[in-house]
Amino acid sequence: MVSQLFRKYRKRIMVGLLFFLILILILQLIVPYLYDHSQPVIADTSIRLLTYNVHDNDLTDIAPLLKKFNPDVIALQEIDQDNPAINLTQSLNELGEYLGIASVTFPAYSYETYGMAILSRFPSHSPVFRSFKTPSYTTPRGVLRVMIESPLGSIQVLTTHLNTPNFYIKRVQELDSILSHFEVTQNTVLMGDFNTPNSVLDVTYHRLLRNFEDSWVIAGNHPSFGKTYHVNFPFLRIDYIFVSADIAVIADSAQLFGRSGPSDHLGLLVDIQP
Repeated sequence: MVSQLFRKYRKRIMVGLLFFLILILILQLIVPYLYDHSQPVIADTSIRLLTYNVHDNDLTDIAPLLKKFNPDVIALQEIDQDNPAINLTQSLNELGEYLGIASVTFPAYSYETYGMAILSRFPSHSPVFRSFKTPSYTTPRGVLRVMIESPLGSIQVLTTHLNTPNFYIKRVQELDSILSHFEVTQNTVLMGDFNTPNSVLDVTYHRLLRNFEDSWVIAGNHPSFGKTYHVNFPFLRIDYIFVSADIAVIADSAQLFGRSGPSDHLGLLVDIQP
C-alpha cells in the first residue's frame, strides 16, 4: 500500500524534498547576515577578545576596522610576511600604536610559514611559538602562545591556524600538538582560523569542546550561525574563540564583523568578564 502510494506520488514527493533542501540552504546563507548584535551590552570590567584572518592584507587597511571595535586582545592570522619590502615588526608596532595597544607578540620564524600575531592592551610575557610537523607540500603552520596580565588576572592566550579542511588528519594532529604542549584547563583563550566546520562529522571541533567552550555558543548564539568564510557568501564557520570553562562569556556579546572588509574571512569578537 505504502509502496503504491509512493510510486503514485513519487514526483510530488521528490519535488517537495528538493524544495525543502533549497529552503534550508537559503536559510543557512541568509540568516547569519540578519543575526548580528551590533550593540552588545558590555560590563565595565569586561575584556574584548578579537580574532581575524586578514588574508595577507596590508595592516594599514584593517586598522580602521579593528579600531572601530576597541578590542583589548587581538589574534591575527595570515599576516603578510612573504613580502620582503614589508617590515612586519614595524607594521605590527604601528598597528598597536594606532589601536592604543602597547604589547605586540610576533614569532620570529621563516617567511614560508603563515604569519600570526597577538596584540594586547595589557602587559604580556612568556611568548612561545611551536611549529607543527607539516608535509612539505603544504604551508607550514603553528601555534603562538603569550601570557597577559589583565584586570581579570593572568590569562594564557593562544592563536593558531590549522590545516585546510581537506587535510583532516593533519588538523587533528595539530590540535593534539597544542593540547599536549600547553596546559589549557584554566585561564586560557584559544582563538584563530581552525579550518574546522562545527560539524557532527568533524572530530577536531568536538575534541576542542572536550577542553574548551565555544564562546559563540556560550554567548547565546546557535552553532549553525556564525559562518565566517567566505566573506562574500559565508557557508563555513571555521574561525572561533574558545575559552576554558572558568572564563565567563558575556551574553549577547559575540559579533561578526568585516562584511565589507578586505579579507576573505569575517572576523569574530566576544567579551569576557570575571
